[in-house]
Parts: sequence; structure tokens; C-alpha cells
Amino acid sequence: MTTQEFIDAIKSTVEKAPPEIAADIAENGMVLSGGGSLIENFDKLISMRTGMEVTVAENPYEAVAIGTGKSLLNIEKLKRYADV
Repeated sequence: MTTQEFIDAIKSTVEKAPPEIAADIAENGMVLSGGGSLIENFDKLISMRTGMEVTVAENPYEAVAIGTGKSLLNIEKLKRYADV
């Protein structure tokens, strides 16, 4: 996947998100996690190309596992967004 394809995928995902989630991202920005978030200046590039605030999680690798666990605890709430 090229950098532009990745940026386009982020934009598309935010555009398709339910209004309350898109509004939260617009207001608070997004947090990158996982190994890709550690690519030097990738957060700055995404921010520049999307116009959104972007930060890297404090512990990017652990954030993926913690977020997955929290998602599973709230699986019923998340089911309504399954087709997003």
C-alpha cells in the first residue's frame, strides 16, 4: 500500500464513520497505535494530509491489545457499527 492509498483509506474511514464518531475524531484527533505508528514522522504526514490532529499512543504495541480487550468488553455496542 502506498502512502497516498493509506491516507485515502483514513479519509474514507472517517467519512463513513457515524456522525458522533467522526465529530469526536474531528474534535480530539486520532491516535496511532501498532508498529506502523512508529514510522518516523508518519503522524505528522497524516496530520498534514488530512488536516486532523494525530498523535502516537504512549505504548503503541500495548495499545492494540488493550484496545482490542476494551472492544470485546463493549462488543454489543460495537455491533451496531459493524457495517460501517
